[in-house]
Amino acid sequence: MTDCTFEPISADCWRCSRCGWQYLGPVTPHRNCPGPSPPRGVLARGVRYVRALASWTAAGMPTRSDAEVAAIFATHCHPCERYDPAGQTCAVCGCHVRQGGAALLNKIKMSTEVCPKGKW
Repeated sequence: MTDCTFEPISADCWRCSRCGWQYLGPVTPHRNCPGPSPPRGVLARGVRYVRALASWTAAGMPTRSDAEVAAIFATHCHPCERYDPAGQTCAVCGCHVRQGGAALLNKIKMSTEVCPKGKW
């Protein structure tokens, strides 16, 4: 993976020109850019989950607030044609995306994670 290429949007807001991930903060962030849609399969999904946990842990386990998670889910995930309500998963990356819940079981809650389609 390569690092995101950030461009300033405002004084305290940055966006990756490759994946569209946004960061609010006074300094340029560093993170691995997901780039194009990830490969499919159970093994690939497991590898992505382990990598996500590793980068989330290395960043200090930052989480989004319950309000942010609810807003992302309601605006981007739930109405998305790739969201599977039965399994509460994203059909693109295979991750669990929910309106609430612990960060270990909810990609939206981990603030180091982004939508593979660049929606959030």
